[in-house]
Amino acid sequence: LYTRAVGQRLVAVLDELTLTRGAPVWGEKTPRHLQYLRRIEQSCEDGVRTRFVHIVRDGLQTVASLHKASRGWEKPYDLKTCVRRWNQDMARTVSRIGSPNHLLVRYEALASNPESVLRPLLAALGLDWQSDLPERAQTMAPVLITGEESWKHGNDQPIPPSAGNAAGLSAADRTRVMSALRHHYYELTMQYALEEPTPHG
Repeated sequence: LYTRAVGQRLVAVLDELTLTRGAPVWGEKTPRHLQYLRRIEQSCEDGVRTRFVHIVRDGLQTVASLHKASRGWEKPYDLKTCVRRWNQDMARTVSRIGSPNHLLVRYEALASNPESVLRPLLAALGLDWQSDLPERAQTMAPVLITGEESWKHGNDQPIPPSAGNAAGLSAADRTRVMSALRHHYYELTMQYALEEPTPHG
């Protein structure tokens, strides 16, 4: 049963483990945590010091990826559920636009040019950019993935750019998904995403 005290204790344990390992920060990536932002914020003594990084991806590509990944789950998602999940999650992200401790990143930019995203993101988090960071992240991934997380296999590879045709969906499915997505959420978040401009010339 969740209580604020339980949440604060969990955060304290993670802080202690981080300090024991000589690290300045710790991070946790679980998409469903987006549904518990208020509880997480309440579990931290200082909400401003806790940062939430929202990685925003095109709706059609997200639905196709989630639908495919869920095939290996005990209860796979149908397309309607995937669309609803994206719409709801995007609504939660949009509700935090303007909050100083919520940062937005475009998945597509992170995949195509990691440095252009990671530099401003790390700066916003108070961390230094290191040129070997992408390579180091690949070596760390296998250590962080448990044997039960089969859908995460391949996460030690560079992030693949989105497939333009939403691989795995038929033309009819793509049409239905596109008509049900709330595209204005995605368009709105793009105005606030962290990304260095690509140099020209």
